[in-house]
Amino acid sequence: PDALAALPDDMRQEIIAQQQQQQQQQSAAVGGNAATTSTTSAGTAAAAASEPPLDPSNAEEMDNASFLASLAPDLMAEKLLTADQAFLNSLPANILVRSR
Repeated sequence: PDALAALPDDMRQEIIAQQQQQQQQQSAAVGGNAATTSTTSAGTAAAAASEPPLDPSNAEEMDNASFLASLAPDLMAEKLLTADQAFLNSLPANILVRSR
């Protein structure tokens, strides 16, 4: 939550929205056929609309590598290009290769 809480509000909301979208897509993929997928997506969208917005202060701890993996590829590349050395030092080698 420290990394997420440190982001500006608009970026934090974008990341949370992306995470929700990925979870919906994964749920739809697990659902099976197209009819199940559309029903699942519609149900998930309706449930999401009725739920209150996520509170970043309740977020679970996430390491930097997991945080980067949750980002869209273009946002991940931007973060790697603009990250300070301390952030880069916390990443495993397979992710550091992408930053070069």
